[in-house]
Amino acid sequence: MTGRGVVHPPPRDAVVPRVAAPIAERWEFLGDVARAAVVERLRGVETPILEEDADGSWLVTFVWSSADARAVVLAANALFDHAHPGLSEFERLAGSDLWVLSYLVPSGWRAGYVITEHSGDGPAPWRAATDRRAARLAAMAGGPDPRNPLRAAQMMSEGEQSVVEVPDAPEHPFASPPFGPAPEEWSVPDAVAGLDRRVWVYRPPAPASSPLAARVGVAVDGARQDPGPGREGTPLLLLFDGQVWATRASLATMLDRAIRAGALPPLHVAMIDSVDPDRRTAELGVSGGINDFVLDTLLPLLRRELPVSAAPEATAVSGQSFGGLAALWLLGRAPETVGAAIAQSPSLWRNDPSPLLLDRSAPYRLVLTAGCFEEEIAEGAAGLAERLLAGGAKVLYRPVTGGHDWAWWSQGLIAGLQELYGRPPRR
Repeated sequence: MTGRGVVHPPPRDAVVPRVAAPIAERWEFLGDVARAAVVERLRGVETPILEEDADGSWLVTFVWSSADARAVVLAANALFDHAHPGLSEFERLAGSDLWVLSYLVPSGWRAGYVITEHSGDGPAPWRAATDRRAARLAAMAGGPDPRNPLRAAQMMSEGEQSVVEVPDAPEHPFASPPFGPAPEEWSVPDAVAGLDRRVWVYRPPAPASSPLAARVGVAVDGARQDPGPGREGTPLLLLFDGQVWATRASLATMLDRAIRAGALPPLHVAMIDSVDPDRRTAELGVSGGINDFVLDTLLPLLRRELPVSAAPEATAVSGQSFGGLAALWLLGRAPETVGAAIAQSPSLWRNDPSPLLLDRSAPYRLVLTAGCFEEEIAEGAAGLAERLLAGGAKVLYRPVTGGHDWAWWSQGLIAGLQELYGRPPRR
């Protein structure tokens, strides 16, 4: 039982693609001079080290340096298995301070990860933990890989994680370092929840800097404007877990880059705070919850104050995990108001919004994505796409080589917006 009475499904064992690190296999046969040369080379390279395998998969080798560590673990999204933590532990190269770990992963893999070391007495905390959550938290207590320049925000925390991406991972040309400038913050009374809810509002750059501005047909300079007769206004995205996107994931910077590059037209985004974990569990992923606030209070306010289109097809909603499920519920509830959604890794084990979506009276567009390493969620998303497509809906389902992970959600959100409103990304 987690959160406010939400029963999570029994966890499945992670599919950990651990293989013997080639350098560790050769190490015992090397002399002192050869070992010294290997150590010097490994100290100077960016990690992880990528090597293509004969079948098109990729050997990914992580390297860690610590003379004092007694154990080192890699907490890669969806790959750490609390029941078998040894599959994610590094192997020390005898006589050196270097530790190595290799995975064999599919082409296109993108994942966030942190590295945690244990230098004290007794078993490592991730081994001593008695339940799945405690083991995962212990494994994730470390930090990013100092040899890897690619970073992203950790999910629902204040820290950074490193990002590994192998060739053929979906392009992310507008990626930005985490913790960039946040857009303007509004405080909107939420009568149902009995609080003032934070909403971060992204305004696009001036249309002169956007090759797709003519499609929108409205001047955007950061001030309230009336689109006027014949001027449609910009698309509007309603985005859950706004505190992550606004303050950690640098979404505003990514959108600026995408709009200026002509990949997206000018659009506005309302990033909605989920407040805290308990409230998030209670409000996201249900038919009512935060969606009552969005439909009754927030959306009318945004349409009054911003130069956005009121057309359903120009109004989209998006979220991840519980937020992805909330986006599906909102799409089903508001056929005359919201006409598109981007649902990433929706927690469909919790409930099934497909009857509402199948009964929807107006057409809609849905971009649905899930990671292959989050097996139950991927199965649920594929099943939902199949049911909706059979019912005549316009659904684009894209499986992703990844887990339950901001590392690809960030790329996927921009790509989803391109599918809905811009220049579709190259595949």
